[in-house]
Amino acid sequence: MEYKKPLNSHVIAPEEFGRSLISVQDAFAFHYRQIDKNERPYTVTVIKKNNDLLEIWKEKLLSRLADESGYLEAEIAAISLKVFLDGTEVIALSKECTFLEFKEPSPWFARLENASLEEVWELRNVTLKYALADITKSIQMNLAGEQYDKVFCHSNDPLEWYKLSQKHRELFMGGYRAFGIEEARVKAVLDKISTVLCTGINPYK
Repeated sequence: MEYKKPLNSHVIAPEEFGRSLISVQDAFAFHYRQIDKNERPYTVTVIKKNNDLLEIWKEKLLSRLADESGYLEAEIAAISLKVFLDGTEVIALSKECTFLEFKEPSPWFARLENASLEEVWELRNVTLKYALADITKSIQMNLAGEQYDKVFCHSNDPLEWYKLSQKHRELFMGGYRAFGIEEARVKAVLDKISTVLCTGINPYK
């Protein structure tokens, strides 16, 4: 099939994306979930809500990125869904809390980074689980705050979210450094924690 230039070509991501095409309907159907007759009522409710959200994605973003034949690049469809879902998540989060308190990393990060593995072990598992949750929360909230400040607070229109996301791709495509900390440093701290938590006292086989 010959590729036709999208009507909204100014919002299409850069040329390094693959040229594999997908129809709007196929992209939507790929994620839309049918409800099994034996599903639990709670599960049915959540599936319906998820499907409703996909309908909004299709109408307010996916269809607007497609060409006049209803096709767009498959990778752009996937990225648009991530941006759309991140937007709904971050906006909902912004109504419940402030991102200002997450401008600095968890104090547990520096403490564990500078500690020996023996010192980390001395904290014991419950404390380490608490520290891990706090570090993870601070990183996630810092990213959400950056997404909100640079993308989602500027408009309620998902198409505008997509346009702005292309200027801040590291916030959606990987590569963002929370608090400016190198990924290797974060992994080193998490490795200390996971080593202790995963090496427990169990019956020896």
